[in-house]
Amino acid sequence: MTRFFALALLFLLIAPAFAQAAPDAPALLVPDRPGFTNGSDTVAPGHLQIEIGVTRSHGPSANPAAPGGASPGGGGLTTDAPETLLRTGLDSKTELRLTLPNYLWPSGSSTSGFTDGAIGLRRKLYQSRTLKIALTPTLTVPLKTAVTSSGHVDPSLNLSGQLVSGARWSIQSNLILSYPTQNGRRLADYTGTGSVTYALSGALSAFADFSYDAPVGSAPSPIADAGFAYALTKNIQLDLETGRGLGGSAPTQFYGGGFVIVF
Repeated sequence: MTRFFALALLFLLIAPAFAQAAPDAPALLVPDRPGFTNGSDTVAPGHLQIEIGVTRSHGPSANPAAPGGASPGGGGLTTDAPETLLRTGLDSKTELRLTLPNYLWPSGSSTSGFTDGAIGLRRKLYQSRTLKIALTPTLTVPLKTAVTSSGHVDPSLNLSGQLVSGARWSIQSNLILSYPTQNGRRLADYTGTGSVTYALSGALSAFADFSYDAPVGSAPSPIADAGFAYALTKNIQLDLETGRGLGGSAPTQFYGGGFVIVF
């Protein structure tokens, strides 16, 4: 954690020096990262957006990004990378999404390896000057060699809403229904998330995020996190985040960072 706060302080000190590089909110960037709450925007047609990151986690669930909080190590310290999400616009309201497999490095003698991938679509259902609503159906793509694979194609559905209040504040929320397969049985998993973002400048913003995962038959796993995002240019965003779990299989704590680039 000391390393994270040192990086965050450096991030805040250096970012304003680049304010001339991105004086206004970038028009092309519509990132889902950082945090658990996805936005409701879609990538513009003809553009490819790449989101990449790395997370180090401690606790019962050593990979907070994995569906259901699955962890091959069952605890300890795990590094998760590169958290790659590819997004491309199909039309003004629809995007194609491809989540590439992550690689997990658990501490100790736990098995390292890849997770499953996923493919999905996001469709914007409504947009006004202050409110956006989108629906994102997704299917996992199982890998035979994945260390956290269910071995099945598992569906999920994310209803996301985004409310812009004034020039600086925005509020986002997700309602997620997923059906992961565990021990050959498909179970229902309900997740609610919410985040608040405040623009500190035209390029630098801070956020606070909360996720409550409630799988049927298991204890809920609430997680809280916070961090910063900085638009280095209109095509590139950098981010840092840290958080901790509040029960269940959530990680006791985690920290990470990443970037988004759009072509």
